[in-house]
Amino acid sequence: MRFDGIIKQVKAQRCAGFSYACSDPAARFRDVLTVYCDGRLLFERFCAGEAAGRVCALWARKGADDTGRILWEDDTCDDCGASEAPKVLTGAGSGGLVFDGRPVAWALCEQRRTDAFNGYGTLKTWFLCRFGK
Repeated sequence: MRFDGIIKQVKAQRCAGFSYACSDPAARFRDVLTVYCDGRLLFERFCAGEAAGRVCALWARKGADDTGRILWEDDTCDDCGASEAPKVLTGAGSGGLVFDGRPVAWALCEQRRTDAFNGYGTLKTWFLCRFGK
């Protein structure tokens, strides 16, 4: 399965990206995957509790291949355990994603109009949504 349909939806909404949160109740962390309008993917892991914050960020600047396999860049994350990041998109629809054929869904949690922290300011987002990469 490919991310093309999701990227097309992101551009149609004039957003920088759509963020999906893992809905696994047994998870120790809050995992979020963002699909950006130019096809890049960002996996973020957040810890919970009193010292809640982002533990790491793992980028796939080339997105995914034609089979939906995500091309993670392991050198962008020091401590997140790239082995725990989703590897292959196996399902999409009705506001959620499924990775690696597991029954745990990733639900749409945010439509990011801009994301200046990760390099998607207003002007860049406008340009990418209008003219592509």
